[in-house]
Amino acid sequence: MRRLVYARRQAGSCIREAFGRGVLRMGRSLKKGPFCDEYLIKKVEALNAAGEKRVIKTWSRRSTILPIFVGHTFAVHDGRKHVPVYITEDMVGHKLGEFAPTRTFKGHAGDEKASRSR
Repeated sequence: MRRLVYARRQAGSCIREAFGRGVLRMGRSLKKGPFCDEYLIKKVEALNAAGEKRVIKTWSRRSTILPIFVGHTFAVHDGRKHVPVYITEDMVGHKLGEFAPTRTFKGHAGDEKASRSR
């Protein structure tokens, strides 16, 4: 619990900026702060302390991207495989799952009449 509170304090104004971008939707209360699984915060802090850049494999699509994640690569599970997602500043405030699509779009069916007449 302490780590989560620390992350909330450390993220501070960056989180407020990310959530207060003028998005017209009902979001999470600023009083509560962003949700992020604690083990992700621990892993990123350990990598930052060691100065390493390694792919972090995660199943947590629900976690909010925090400013301390910028520059790291997460392998986010899409239900079948892990999709590599490189975190940039524009992604702060979004969820990890938004960048790993779960469904593959194979295109719309062609028009049968057009194919028969040719």
